[in-house]
Amino acid sequence: MLSWYKMLIKGQCQLSGRINRKTYWFRLIAIHLLLLFISFTTSYGGLVYSIVSITIILFYAFPFVISTYVRRIHDLGQGGTGVCVAWILGGSFLVIPGVILGIMVGEEKENEYGAKPE
Repeated sequence: MLSWYKMLIKGQCQLSGRINRKTYWFRLIAIHLLLLFISFTTSYGGLVYSIVSITIILFYAFPFVISTYVRRIHDLGQGGTGVCVAWILGGSFLVIPGVILGIMVGEEKENEYGAKPE
């Protein structure tokens, strides 16, 4: 029953390894739901909620999203350096490539970034 939870949390912010399309979409949906919740609590809360929200975004959401993109690109056999550059330039550059990453099939064999994800 909690296998989806383990799939989201296991190695949540590491940049090494690979994730498949299913894990990629689950992780993106989970982080977007978290950010939606944060936006509602921030709009109805005060300064304390804003500080907590910024802390969650900086120390959890941002590294989580970066690791999700990088590990998905690793599944395609490519390096993830471009993701970090795109985030520095502005995260909006990752919307269309993010959808494409969720559609493309990863390499069937083991590559330099690790074994094929289950």
